[in-house]
Amino acid sequence: MEHIKTKTVTKSNFETVNQARSHTVLMDNMPENGGQNFAASPKEHLCMALGACTTMTIQTFLKRKQWDCSLLEANTTYQVKNEKPWFNVHITLYGDFDERQQKRIIQIAKFCPVQKMLSAGCDIDETFEFI
Repeated sequence: MEHIKTKTVTKSNFETVNQARSHTVLMDNMPENGGQNFAASPKEHLCMALGACTTMTIQTFLKRKQWDCSLLEANTTYQVKNEKPWFNVHITLYGDFDERQQKRIIQIAKFCPVQKMLSAGCDIDETFEFI
């Protein structure tokens, strides 16, 4: 069972420092929401996570099949449509793929773990401690 743990500290000006293992990621709120614009917002990070996970899922498959691809790009868009969150991931692969390979790559992209999490919905529990 996968278990991921992170730590987030947010200062009064929305400057947010996130820790995952030995990695630090900065986040900020958008300026129109009071942020200072020194880093991407949490929603932008979510889009990047979806794009990165999708390309990594495809890349894992390509390496296993030994199919040559010089570059993978994902441009991810988020908006609300019909009162529901909506993501579009536009994936560009630089390589020579026949129709059968293209169809299989399109199928494989759906195995992205972040896409599965977002598609399934999530249960979220919160606990509070006031000091």
